[in-house]
Amino acid sequence: MKHDKLTIQLPCEVGSTVYLHITEKSGRNKETKIISGQIDRYIIGDLGIPLADICTENNEWYYFCSYPEDYFLSYEKARKALETDNIIKIRE
Repeated sequence: MKHDKLTIQLPCEVGSTVYLHITEKSGRNKETKIISGQIDRYIIGDLGIPLADICTENNEWYYFCSYPEDYFLSYEKARKALETDNIIKIRE
C-alpha cells in the first residue's frame, strides 16, 4: 500500500492532546485564543483529505485537516505560531 501511495501518515494518535487557534469576532474586534482538545478520531473527507475530529474540555467539537500546520502537539508550538503570525490580540 505504501508503494501505491495508499497510506496516510497522521501527526499523532487518537487520544492525543492537541492545541488549536480559534479566532472569535465581536463587532470589529478579532481575538485569537489557544484551546486544547483531544483527537477523538480521524476520518477521510470528501476530497480524500484526512480530518481530525477534536473534542475540547468544554465539549465543543472541531474538524481540522490532519496536517501539522492546522493544530499543534504542544502549547509552546501553538503560542510561537501565533506570535510569528503577528496576531494582535491573544486571549488565554
